[in-house]
Amino acid sequence: MLVLVCFFLFLGAFMATMPVLSLFRGIKSKSWPSMMGEITSSQVLEYWDTDTETRTTSLCHKAQIRYRYPVGVSFYESERVNSGQITGGDQGKKHSERLVAKYYEGQKVRVYYNPKNPQLSVIEPGVAFNFEFYLEVILGFIIMPACIFLVYWTSPSTTVPWVTFGFSLCLGATSAYFVNRLMDKEKPAP
Repeated sequence: MLVLVCFFLFLGAFMATMPVLSLFRGIKSKSWPSMMGEITSSQVLEYWDTDTETRTTSLCHKAQIRYRYPVGVSFYESERVNSGQITGGDQGKKHSERLVAKYYEGQKVRVYYNPKNPQLSVIEPGVAFNFEFYLEVILGFIIMPACIFLVYWTSPSTTVPWVTFGFSLCLGATSAYFVNRLMDKEKPAP
């Protein structure tokens, strides 16, 4: 039972790490230097996704916005619109069409890039509170308290729930900090 509780405790801490990392990156992106770039490709991708459990197939949509920007003597390309953007998954047809209309091919845009790692960039700086952000927060902070409850319920006299909760939050925040540091690590220029 304790192994199962520990597994879900670490899973909850990991899930809570993702939105914390997104918050760190979003906050930092507002202070990143910027350059003018250009949208090189803007389209709505349609693809079929099959749910393996229910064996149902559904049509999914994703905006693919590619842009190119100079930093020093090098040019970089990216598809990241904001700090909370995921690289896969269905974004919805209307949302995807709005993004493609907003960022059309040939348009000049301001690109904010990480000075320590210029390959990491966004065209919408700041924190992006999107569906994935809320999903990760909810899952992370539902799974962690559930584990705390299970630990306390299985051995109430030996476990203080607030210690476990504090440990979980510290673990999640520390993980986010170190993942963020790894993302910021300087990379050699191409």
